[in-house]
Amino acid sequence: MNDAHTMVHSIIQHFVAAALGVFLSGAAQAGEIPNVPHPEFWGAELPVMPNMDYISIVTIYYDQNNDLNIRYFFGPDAEQDRRQAKRRQPYIESVDRSINLYSGKINWDDKILARRGGEGEDVESKRTRIIEGRDLRRVWLVPDVTERSDANKREYYVDSIIGNDWCILPEDYSLRRMSNQGEQIFNVMVFKRLPTRKMFYMEHGKSCGFLDREKIGRVRNMVLYPTLYDMEDGTMLYAPNRTPYLIRFHGKFESPFLDQHPSLVSVDADLIKKLVLAEEERLNDLRREKGGKINVLEKIDDMLSNLFKPMFEKKGTKP
Repeated sequence: MNDAHTMVHSIIQHFVAAALGVFLSGAAQAGEIPNVPHPEFWGAELPVMPNMDYISIVTIYYDQNNDLNIRYFFGPDAEQDRRQAKRRQPYIESVDRSINLYSGKINWDDKILARRGGEGEDVESKRTRIIEGRDLRRVWLVPDVTERSDANKREYYVDSIIGNDWCILPEDYSLRRMSNQGEQIFNVMVFKRLPTRKMFYMEHGKSCGFLDREKIGRVRNMVLYPTLYDMEDGTMLYAPNRTPYLIRFHGKFESPFLDQHPSLVSVDADLIKKLVLAEEERLNDLRREKGGKINVLEKIDDMLSNLFKPMFEKKGTKP
């Protein structure tokens, strides 16, 4: 009975997949976006080569088959680029890549080479690519909800949750969505949990009067700065700057990709603001009472780690 049940279940799955394929293929041939254009795509972690880090999105586009593609550059981070620049042999400065997000297949890789000789000359090898397709519309986010006008009314905003005078929380930005009646639908921050503590420099966030490249402290939790694209079906694509993640969401910032990813978590930004300000005040009082140096950044990061711990444990991620 078990074998028969398994066989029937397999046949049903095959039939549904085949029917869905015909539906999507027919819609693509008609040159239209299907009613459900992304039935299984809820996010992706873009592939990069070993020892490469920095990511810059060029465009996200539908190709002639109505598949969703992305063109992006990636290259070494600042520290690795400095190390490589001291060598005389050619090395990969960056890679221009296009990938089909539905299949995961790489459409092309164009490597940009550089040579650092004794005279500091660069030699580039780059091919100009022409993309045939239709770009997703990027949604330009207004930085402050309170300053919007009727001529520039939008649903989505990016906010610095603490304010311009705050220097502690790395990349302290949230994504806020408002209704036409001015009611808040959500205000979220997406945190990435790093494998180990990483040194946080001034250049990662706001200057706050620090000297260039000053080391501020080691952190485990980093906020992703939001960039949005309209998916044309009522959902949005969250594409954080300089990171490999693409997150499709709907409703009140709901996404299976976020629910399942072992290193990402979305949190209520209003709650984070309240907790961080309270912790900062507590640490400042403690410093005044007992004296000595307290690394506020690292203490706040510890607080966030404790807050996120049950969320990541639920996903099976070890502390």
